[in-house]
Amino acid sequence: MLAGRAKSLRLREPWTRETLAARAGLTSASLKRFETTGSASLDLVLKVAFALGRLEDFAGAPRPSDPASLADLEARQDLQQGPGELAAEITRTLG
Repeated sequence: MLAGRAKSLRLREPWTRETLAARAGLTSASLKRFETTGSASLDLVLKVAFALGRLEDFAGAPRPSDPASLADLEARQDLQQGPGELAAEITRTLG
């Protein structure tokens, strides 16, 4: 679903796969894998959305609930260290 939408938006530009990959800071192979299988990390999806100018589509994404304890907050912060810089920035912006 996301992959098909991303490919449609890419073709409307009209951009080659290589053009979008370069704009998103990805390899062409990673973008091809996403477009053909739909499998991708959150970081890759957000980079593609940003490069296509569609990052705002994720503004309505579900937000995590408020932490119930300090341990919950610390666990959440540990999870936020894993994504790439763009995913972390989105988390800070939406959170």
